[in-house]
Amino acid sequence: MMRFALFCLVAGIVTCVDAQAGDIVGTVKLTSPVKERAVGKKKIRPSKDWGADYDKDAEVPKGVNESEYTVVEVLGDKLPATPRKVDLVQKNKTFSPHVLVVPRGSTVRFVNQDDFEHNVYSVSEPGAFDIGRYRGKFREDQFTQANALEIFCGLHPRMNGYIVVAPNNFFAQADGKGKYKISGLPAGTYQVRFWHPRTESKTVTVKVPATGSVTQDVNL
Repeated sequence: MMRFALFCLVAGIVTCVDAQAGDIVGTVKLTSPVKERAVGKKKIRPSKDWGADYDKDAEVPKGVNESEYTVVEVLGDKLPATPRKVDLVQKNKTFSPHVLVVPRGSTVRFVNQDDFEHNVYSVSEPGAFDIGRYRGKFREDQFTQANALEIFCGLHPRMNGYIVVAPNNFFAQADGKGKYKISGLPAGTYQVRFWHPRTESKTVTVKVPATGSVTQDVNL
């Protein structure tokens, strides 16, 4: 009987703790002009002649929905960050996805699906890296510091993308309509950053309820 009562008490506490979490929902609107994609440096010579198409630089995709590149992240390194292993693909001289978001401590595998060499590098600090040239299979790197890293290919300067290393597990990417949702955040007051690769970011204070959700809309 005592063990059963103790179990019920512990279960009740766990349920109570689990219940003290809410969601942040909202819509991000891009109201400022979106800048053109940056161009990197051609810093590596190809190891051989890969054909005429190889020297043609990447083309900027047309008809993209810029809202999908918006990242919403709760700031603070005291919240849990669960490392993941995630693929970032290079195909047709394009990084896919264009914006990849991972929790701090995650490992990114750079997968080259083209028939020729690529490279990935970033000069963003903290976290600058260069994996060198490679073809086939993949290279990987671990990202332990929170930051938004702009990445390029040293062989194809117009190949441009981003790895956003979030400080914890509480982040989201907006959908095509700018809507987002961050779920299961412990009740409290937080600084929340709204980021887009080619507009000014914005940080706001959000009070998360113990249950339910709070709405936070932002214009960038």
